[in-house]
Amino acid sequence: MRFPPGLVVVITGAGSGIGRATALAFASRKARVYLVDIREDRLTEVKKEIEKDHGLAFVKVVDCTSPETLKSLAAEIYEVEGRVDVLHNNAGVGHMNDIQKTSIADWEWVMNLNFYGVVYGVEAFLPFMLKQESRANIFNTASMAGLLGFPRMAPYCASKFAVVGLSESLNAELADQGVSVTAICPGLIKTNISADGRMNYREGNANIFDRFGGSPEKVAKKIVSLVGRSRSVQTVASGTYLLWLIKRLSHRMFSALLRRSEARENKKRRQTQDLS
Repeated sequence: MRFPPGLVVVITGAGSGIGRATALAFASRKARVYLVDIREDRLTEVKKEIEKDHGLAFVKVVDCTSPETLKSLAAEIYEVEGRVDVLHNNAGVGHMNDIQKTSIADWEWVMNLNFYGVVYGVEAFLPFMLKQESRANIFNTASMAGLLGFPRMAPYCASKFAVVGLSESLNAELADQGVSVTAICPGLIKTNISADGRMNYREGNANIFDRFGGSPEKVAKKIVSLVGRSRSVQTVASGTYLLWLIKRLSHRMFSALLRRSEARENKKRRQTQDLS
C-alpha cells in the first residue's frame, strides 16, 4: 500500500514489545500515532523515540480492561481526528504454569486483558469506524499459541484462540462494510512478556524468549504491509512456526510430538525430585 500522509493509528500496549515496534513503524511513515498503555513511563519513552525522528505521537494512559475508559478514548480521538485508519489491539499479558497450580484468579487476569481487552477495543472503536467514509483495519495481537495448544499454557492459549476466532468471525462479517479485521499470530518474540507476566518456567526454559524469539520489528513490518488488505489470520514465522506447519500437515503428528516432549519434561522433574 502507498501510505497517504496523516494516517490515524491507535495502538494499545504501545509501551513496549510489538506495540512499541508497530508505533515506530507507522510513525516513520508519517502516521499520527496514538500510544495507549497503562504504563505512562513507557509511553513517554516511545513518544520521545518517535519525536526524535520528527514523527507525531500522542500519549494516552488507559486501562484496557475498562470498557468505559476505552469508549471515552474512542470518542475523544474521533472528536479530534474524525477517523481512525488503524486500530491495533495489542495489550496483553503472559502466563505459564502447571494447570493444577493455575488459579481462577490467574484465568481471569489473562482473559480480562488478552481477550476482553480486544473485545472492549473493538466495541469502543467499531461504531465510529463503520460510519467513517474511509476503510479501516483492526489488527488483534493473537499468537501462534492461538493456533497451537501448548502444555502449561492453558489460560494463555485459550485467550489467544479466542482472539483468532473473534477476528475470523468479525472479518467475515465486516470486510464488505469497510472494516477488515486480522488476528496477528507471531511465534516467540523478544518482548517484556516474561518480565511482566506470570511465567513459572521449568529448568532450562527460563530464557526461551531471548534464546529463540524473533524481533518485534518483524511483526510490525508485517502489520504495516497488511494495511488496506483483508486477511483474517496472519502468522509471523518465528520460533514455533515449524510446529504450525506440522500441525497443518498432521494434527496427530503434532499431538504426538507435544505429548512426547511433555513426557520427557515430566521424567526429568521426577528424577530431580528423587535426587532431592
